[in-house]
Amino acid sequence: MAAKSYRWLGVREFLSPKGRLNRLTYFANSAGINIAAFALLMIVGAFADSLFNDLTAPAGIALTIGVILIYSLLNYLWFCLVAKRLHDLGLSAWLGLVLFIDYGPWLLSMTIGLFDLLPLAFYEFYESLSQVTTWFNLAAGLCLLLIPGKKGDNRYGPDPLAYLRPSKPHVLEG
Repeated sequence: MAAKSYRWLGVREFLSPKGRLNRLTYFANSAGINIAAFALLMIVGAFADSLFNDLTAPAGIALTIGVILIYSLLNYLWFCLVAKRLHDLGLSAWLGLVLFIDYGPWLLSMTIGLFDLLPLAFYEFYESLSQVTTWFNLAAGLCLLLIPGKKGDNRYGPDPLAYLRPSKPHVLEG
């Protein structure tokens, strides 16, 4: 029973960067993560006025840690999806780390920036990096969504669309 604990939900596969993912599954899971992120953003935004008006220093630090943890979890889920999609294309998941290049400066601005220890030049650099990575991530996301995966098995796993391809040739094909 323990071996099947998360099998029916697919949680174990969802939280792992191993394996392959076809375009439709990538799109559906990406949409799910986007909806969850949007819902979290709306919840935090709804309470932002009341939270930030009477915010004490320990509460501010706790809120910042909470935001960092949520953002880190969402980024990990995104990385898992991107890694699987890159595996379907026959590419290494390490290539997917390029899409998260702005995470380091964001994390720095959230932690050290909380204590106003970062120079203004850092925020200007982060703003320009964020603008460039936004356009790059949009283009990379469209490529991952539109380019079909490699047919057949590869070193990352079996073809996710193998069940759609007939194993025997049709009678009329010879």
